[in-house]
Formats: sequence, structure tokens, C-alpha cells
Amino acid sequence: LAQQELRANIAEEANRKLEEEITQHKKTQQKLSDQVAMTNALMEGSQNVLIYTLNRKFEVTSYNSIFEHLALYTLGFDIKKDKMFVKVLEKLISEEDNKIMYERFNLAFKGESVRLEGPLRSSAGSTVWIETFINPIKKEGKVVEISCISTDITEKKQKSEELKNSLKEKEILLKEVHHRVKNNLQIISSILNLQTSFSNDEKVNEILRESQNRAKSMAYLHENLYQNKNFSYINFTDYLVNLSKNLVHSYYLTDSSADLVFDVYIVDLDLDKAIPCGLIVNELLTNAVKYAFPENQ
Repeated sequence: LAQQELRANIAEEANRKLEEEITQHKKTQQKLSDQVAMTNALMEGSQNVLIYTLNRKFEVTSYNSIFEHLALYTLGFDIKKDKMFVKVLEKLISEEDNKIMYERFNLAFKGESVRLEGPLRSSAGSTVWIETFINPIKKEGKVVEISCISTDITEKKQKSEELKNSLKEKEILLKEVHHRVKNNLQIISSILNLQTSFSNDEKVNEILRESQNRAKSMAYLHENLYQNKNFSYINFTDYLVNLSKNLVHSYYLTDSSADLVFDVYIVDLDLDKAIPCGLIVNELLTNAVKYAFPENQ
């Protein structure tokens, strides 16, 4: 009786543990099933996103339907018959892009997350731009596969190119505006210079010459702007040198004993600051040239 009771207790305990294990196993299976369903939903629910994984032989081990569709109908590659998708890519991209592609794959197999972008030639002959984010997949601390998440950025590239072309056109127009403003100011300066030949009054001629120099000082600014690659500022140092030389020349001091010496820092100014600063410097130099030197000295 004691032995039978012991056997019954052991059997009951074994049944209880087996029941717990079965329950835990069912929970684990359900959790795994939920995770698989979530993963599939993420892979298949991502519109226009190509998701696939590669092993160390560069064979495709898993993929979503978007990838299968694009590979078949855009690139002419049937993933169900051939797993070597990378070999197809080699034929669709340049030699330089091939080198970069394998460099990024190898970095991912070393454990790094990398980005790859480049054009593909479709089976129809058109160019498709693809951006890919490559991440390592680790098992027990070792990278066994890499995941690739790719998107078609052809439209984004086209928009970017259109934006660049539009910006280039605006830069050309802005250059033309500054060029015409400079020309108009030079015409005004020439008219003032011409006007001095009709006047024998030294004071009037002096006023005309000063006005002419002011117009020239602003003309130099616009000249620097349209010659500069960046229209937001000008090199004010170069502008000061040109302005000073012009003023000295306009007062016929180039052959005198007075030397023009520059001790200036490299300064960049925008147009709103450069114009008043240029006019101030013009007045200061004009006064220095007019009143600092006795006549004929």
C-alpha cells in the first residue's frame, strides 16, 4: 500500500509538472506566433519598402512581397528561382558602385549599420534610384545575416535635381541683377564725370567728383557680389583695397610721395552692412586725400 501510494504521488507530481510544461509551451508558441505575425505585418505592410535578408554567401534568405514584385517586374529577376540577387545587382550598377556595395555589405557583416545609395538600370532601360539601410543580424553574439531595407527614391532624386536647376537659374538671374545695377551705377558715374567738362567752377567739379566716387563705391560692391559664388556676403577686404586705389587715383596722388598702405583683416559683410560701411570709408578716405596733404606735396 505504501509503495502504491508513493507511486501515485510520484505520478501525480509528474502529471502536474507535465501539465505546467505543456501550458508554458503553449504560451511560448503563442508568443512566437504573435511575433511572427507582427514581423510579417511589418514586412508586408510597409508600402514601397523592400525588405530582404542575406547570408554570408549573399543569398536571399527572406523577403517581402514588395521586394519580390519589384525584382520581377522592374529588374526582371525571379527570386523564387534564384536566390543570388546580388549577382543580378552586379549587372545593373557600375563597377565603382559594385565596389562600394560589397564594402558596405562586408562592414555590415562585421557588425556595423551602414547606408547605401545608388542608381539601378531597370529591364526597361530606365534608371531607378534605391536607398538601402543595411543592419547586422546577430545570433549568440555573431553576425549570421544582414537585413536590407530599401526604398525607391527616384522621385526624390528628380525633385532634388529640379530644385538644384531652379536654384542655379535664380543664381544666374541674381548675378544679372547685380551686374546691371553695377553697370547703371557706372553709367551714373560716367555722366557725372562728363558733366565736369562743362563746368569751370572748381567747387562744382569737386562736388561732382565726390558724387562720382560714391556711385563707384556702390558699383564695386555689386561687382564683387556677382563675381562671388555666395550672394549673401562679399569679401569686404578686397572691396576696401579696390575702393582705396580708385580714390587715390581719382585725386591724382598715384605719383606723389604719399604711399597707400593696407593693414586690414579678412572680413565678410552682407549687402545691407557693406553699402553704408563702403560709403563711410569713401567719405573718410576722401577727406584724408583732400585735406591731409598740402597743395603739390
